[in-house]
Amino acid sequence: MRKLIAISVFFISFLAAFGQRQANHWFFGDSISLEFRVGGVVVTSKSAMYAPEGCATASDSLGNLLFYSNGKSVWNRQHLIMSGGDSLFGEPDVTQSVLCLPEPGFNPRFWYLFTNSPYTHRKLSYVLIDMQAGNGLGAVVSPHTDLMQGPSERMTAVNHCNGRDVWIIAHRQSNNRFYAFLLKPEGIVAQPVVSDLSLPYDMNGSGYLKASPSGSYLAMGMRAGNVVLALLQFNNETGEVSDPLLISTDGLHYCYGLAFSHDSRRLYAGFGGEQYRVMQYDLTHKPWSDLASTGYRVSLGNNYAFQEAPDGRIYVAQVNGSWLGCILHPGELGARCDFVPNHLFIGQSRCRMGLPSFNQSLFYRPSLENKHVCELNPLVLSLPIASTVDSITWHPDWVENPWWTFTTTVDSLVFSYYAEGTYQIAAVLWHCGTSDTAFGLATVALTPEVNLGADTVLFDGQSIFLQLNDVDSCLWGDGLRESGRLVNQPGLYSVTAWSGVCSNTDSLLISTRSVPVFIPNVFTPNGNGANDVWRPVVPSETSYTIQVFDRFGARVAEIVPGSVGWDGNVGGKPCAEGIYIWVLNRPPDPLVYGSVLVIR
Repeated sequence: MRKLIAISVFFISFLAAFGQRQANHWFFGDSISLEFRVGGVVVTSKSAMYAPEGCATASDSLGNLLFYSNGKSVWNRQHLIMSGGDSLFGEPDVTQSVLCLPEPGFNPRFWYLFTNSPYTHRKLSYVLIDMQAGNGLGAVVSPHTDLMQGPSERMTAVNHCNGRDVWIIAHRQSNNRFYAFLLKPEGIVAQPVVSDLSLPYDMNGSGYLKASPSGSYLAMGMRAGNVVLALLQFNNETGEVSDPLLISTDGLHYCYGLAFSHDSRRLYAGFGGEQYRVMQYDLTHKPWSDLASTGYRVSLGNNYAFQEAPDGRIYVAQVNGSWLGCILHPGELGARCDFVPNHLFIGQSRCRMGLPSFNQSLFYRPSLENKHVCELNPLVLSLPIASTVDSITWHPDWVENPWWTFTTTVDSLVFSYYAEGTYQIAAVLWHCGTSDTAFGLATVALTPEVNLGADTVLFDGQSIFLQLNDVDSCLWGDGLRESGRLVNQPGLYSVTAWSGVCSNTDSLLISTRSVPVFIPNVFTPNGNGANDVWRPVVPSETSYTIQVFDRFGARVAEIVPGSVGWDGNVGGKPCAEGIYIWVLNRPPDPLVYGSVLVIR
């Protein structure tokens, strides 16, 4: 049997890591506050805010708390109302009432605080916060500036493809237009990019609008008849929204919480109605129009807002509860995503419907999925490029390697390996004239052979022992899982064995025959004249050869018709006691194997 090759790919990304600390602090619900630290998540219980739904938190690039808001008021890092921050236009009981973004650039002084008021003021607005004012605690230093009229409860933010500027994307309730406002170092571009799409009328305007961390997609929760979710393409260079895909589900009346995995390959949606559930969708699936078929039910039960976190996980709000749910591995498909309903205890305070909103690009970590391939099959590595990447330059190792070959396409790399080892891979992603680099390791390992030997014939009373070596597990065709078994019945014996993720299958056909052949299984060559010679009893007309081997595989005897047999000597000297293996070759029959015990 041929050797198998297992290839495991592990990915380390350095993209967007600089910005994740800006999401280290979370303030939400009924006076709840969290801090994401190197050692894990800590419930700090310092919040002065009540936020039934919409809220946002601002931290600097080092992860230090700056301020937090529910859209109506803003509190500084000492948990006091910020100067000028007590009469904002946001409505705390709408889905996404507030969003905080720093002015683009290094170590920003000014922050933009966007407020959403779909019912009272009926406008999307912003104010400026000067972090050098208020004795270094910050102060609201500008009146409200209106951006649009008649917003729904939704807004989100994601980086422009240049990695510096930021898009603020809002949805208008009455006509299903999407407005994309571009924030640049010099301010907000006066003219938004407006995308007018044909979507069914949304009856309540609530439910989240989320951009994928890659800037490729938008997802919007809806309530429009049976339509509960809209997934749209977003161009983070032009700000255009296009190609809506509508997902309908019977018995689910609305979609509220939404989140993408850090690599933008998976979408998670929380539905409510006759029953609550969390669904996962695979955004790598083709064709796009068939995406609904990938829906996998992750969980049932209480769930509202979803939010990506700096630790790569997705946290889920459970209204009126003392726990946050958590999707531990959002990039994995199906049950491997590992949803834990009661993951983080938040104390005696109660969670409400919302979790803080952030610039979604803070969580972007593109990844090469872990892949395994066996028996030298080509390994295909790919990155979802959509509108976020113009091209990818692949670099297997940084020097020429004689042990592999590769070919490339726009978004994938195809490997063929010829030797064990660990190989470094780099993918340089280009867009808008800028680039980022992602690294991966491909580890090539060999797994053992699975070889049951040649088909064979057993004569009456004979048996054969089938043994698999160096395998992690196995499964025989009749359901047995032992790596070794004694066989004395005819039939086809097949087995699949695993080592790691690779498997291999072999089979052995055993026949039986009632031919007058007798081969003793023990003899005593001690010179007493009784049972001193070992030989088979075979009909005289039969042509055969029988060879005997010791446990090291050395041949010690050979018997042919007319021979007197084996006297137990090897090279003129008595052999050692023990078991010896014999092989009977009697064409056209298959080889027959057995053993004989030598006793002195």
